[in-house]
Amino acid sequence: MLRGFEPIPVRRGDVFLGPGGLPHAFGAGIFMIEIMEPTDFVARLEFECGGYTLPEEARFMGRDLDFGLSMLDFTPRSVAEIRERFFLRPVPVDRQPGGELQALFHPGTTPCFRGDRLRVDGTLTVATDSFAVLIVTDGEGRIEAGGEERKLCFGDRIFLPFATRSFQLRGRLEAFLARPPAVP
Repeated sequence: MLRGFEPIPVRRGDVFLGPGGLPHAFGAGIFMIEIMEPTDFVARLEFECGGYTLPEEARFMGRDLDFGLSMLDFTPRSVAEIRERFFLRPVPVDRQPGGELQALFHPGTTPCFRGDRLRVDGTLTVATDSFAVLIVTDGEGRIEAGGEERKLCFGDRIFLPFATRSFQLRGRLEAFLARPPAVP
């Protein structure tokens, strides 16, 4: 199956949305955050990973290989079409003297979740309307939320409960903020 893929070069900071059924694979050396829309409908095309073999009944929800393959979209697409159709452009939302917030995943891209890129060079204050998960993707600094402060560096993950109505990031860092969709 991998021979059917054409490599698509990615650059640091690329963001893309792969709709359900779009076959994809990621090469070595890519640091990636993957958010999946909530569903009870999952097919696994990778049967072995890290020495563990997925049992047959868990691969296609108890169905056979033909069923699993029928879920996939095998439409041929050029690299240019993939980039145009599925790679997202950040939308500036909030700029402050110490940083900025850019929407990556928003209601115009998916109704299932939100995701923002936070770039900090000083102090950035972020208001929240839900619980969230913050993932540091570059640099280091500090977070202050709910009267507590914590050091941050690449790879750190912080869960921010619903009661956290705002937080501050200080330092020189980049982070991803994952949240559920906004309540209308």
